[in-house]
Amino acid sequence: MKLKKYLKGNKKVRNATKCVYDSIEFKSKLELFCYRYAKGLGYDLQYEDFQTTLMQGFHLEGYLYQPDRTNKIILNKRKILGMTYSPDFHTTIKNRNGEDIKIVIECKGNPNDAYPLKKKLFLQVCDKFYKDKFYFFEPHSQKQIKECFEIIKTIQE
Repeated sequence: MKLKKYLKGNKKVRNATKCVYDSIEFKSKLELFCYRYAKGLGYDLQYEDFQTTLMQGFHLEGYLYQPDRTNKIILNKRKILGMTYSPDFHTTIKNRNGEDIKIVIECKGNPNDAYPLKKKLFLQVCDKFYKDKFYFFEPHSQKQIKECFEIIKTIQE
């Protein structure tokens, strides 16, 4: 029973209110605030369309025994699914040297249990691909969102 609760807790954002603005369905009011604030500053943020594969799916050569729906232990021969991550927002800006810089913003209220692992894997992938041309922001409040955009302004100056 505890296992089912553990798995359920990872599927959705807890204590979040969905909102629609500009025909976009945001998962939380914090995401909506971030989008509107960025738009007011002239930034064109893309919402949840920067999906990154963190791990490819694979067929296990070993043997995986686990409970089925009736709680009987059986051999699972299905493919192990891959793992992806899509941050809330991303955009590309020019720094003071005219170079393209990738900006990623992940608005977090109450993170689920899978988020810390996915974030680390995502940062590793981005670090390899973008090197020092990548900025990841994780604001947890409206005040922190404003602070993030103050930092973003300094990157452009």
